[in-house]
Amino acid sequence: LDQWVADARIASTPGMLDAVTSPSVKEVKLFYESKEEFVALAQQLKLMEDFKDDVPRTAYRGVVTFRYRQLRVHLVARKPLYEY
Repeated sequence: LDQWVADARIASTPGMLDAVTSPSVKEVKLFYESKEEFVALAQQLKLMEDFKDDVPRTAYRGVVTFRYRQLRVHLVARKPLYEY
C-alpha cells in the first residue's frame, strides 16, 4: 500500500479524477487534513463518511482506497490519524 500511494499521481480535487483518466495513469491520490475535509470528499465521491475511533471506516493506516472507473484512488490523511 505504501508503494502504491507513493507512486500515485496527485489530484487536487475530486473533479480532477476525470481529467487524469488515461491509459498511463492507474493510481491517483487525494489528500485530506481533517475529519470535516474527509467527510466533504466522501460525500462528493459517494463513499461511506462515518468514523470509528476517529478513523474513517474502511481506512487502513489513514488511507481509504476505492475504484473510480479505471483508476485506483487513495484518500490519504496528510497527518497520522492515530498511532500504529
